[in-house]
Order: sequence, then structure tokens, then C-alpha cells
Amino acid sequence: MTCNVVRLPGGGAAIVKFTGRRRRKCSVRGCNALADFQCDYPREGGTCDRYLCKAHSTPQRGRPNTDFCPEHAQAAAERLQRQIELALDTYPDR
Repeated sequence: MTCNVVRLPGGGAAIVKFTGRRRRKCSVRGCNALADFQCDYPREGGTCDRYLCKAHSTPQRGRPNTDFCPEHAQAAAERLQRQIELALDTYPDR
């Protein structure tokens, strides 16, 4: 819970109490945008959960409400590429 002192016209003051949660900022280094997403890349015991702004969130096609951080989006793309190469090596005539 956060409290702020607000100066009123005429010299008075009021204490304003905030009970809501503060919005988090994007966890990508150098980005100060507010986070609207969290990384959903699977990890042991759950997901990555890094806070991400729209610019740093990579939605996953075919998986609604699933977004990856830049590092995990790259890892997922590399894994998919390896799977494609393995399939082409396994079935070269297709």
C-alpha cells in the first residue's frame, strides 16, 4: 500500500492511499515501457514470467495468449529449425 501527500489549493494537504498494484515495467534491458505481457516459455516448475511490453513480446502462432521474451522467441525459432532439418534428413524425398 502506497500513500502520497497531495497539496491542495489554499495551502491544505491530503493523504491519498493507493491500494492497487503498481504496473511493472518491461524487463528487457534499457526498456522503460509498461509491461502488458509475461513470457510463457515453459521452464522447470512453470514458465519464464519475464515482464514484457508489446514491442518485446513475441506472440506464438497457434497458441492463444502465449507470448515469449526475445531470448525465448529466438530459442523456440532455433528449436523449430532443428526439427525441420531433422525431418528433412529423415524423409529426404518429401
